[in-house]
Amino acid sequence: MARSSESPPDTPPDVMEQIHTLMHALKARVMRGSPEAGGRRVAPTEARILHHVARHPGSTQGDLVARTGRDKGQINRLIQQVEDAGLLVRVPDETDRRKLRLELTAEGREVVKGIAAERRKLSARLTADFTVEEREQLAALLARLQKNLGD
Repeated sequence: MARSSESPPDTPPDVMEQIHTLMHALKARVMRGSPEAGGRRVAPTEARILHHVARHPGSTQGDLVARTGRDKGQINRLIQQVEDAGLLVRVPDETDRRKLRLELTAEGREVVKGIAAERRKLSARLTADFTVEEREQLAALLARLQKNLGD
């Protein structure tokens, strides 16, 4: 990325803008749908809900609130959208019927598989001309960015 002639040479690049641009492009790809999931379109926030439930079956709305930092109302609306799309169901907890557990439907599991396949293809495409060492360095640098952020 070119630096402005007005910036001192020790000014770091605008990493945030680079990350934002890359993430926007990747989200747009996911939004187009994955052929492996029948071309189903899923918003990035819906994909995050589905991936969370796939990784943590039986999660609750409260678990998603804690994980995402979004408020209960936002999470409830997102869950409802994904449920209305037939990708997720709320099932009463066996020990506490007041608590609802989230489970993927068969179609939801297929969508998650499709999104994961698309992510793998995109990852391979993004790093196709990287050496093994460069891929390892990228992974290490991204991990440091996340650590520096404190999350």
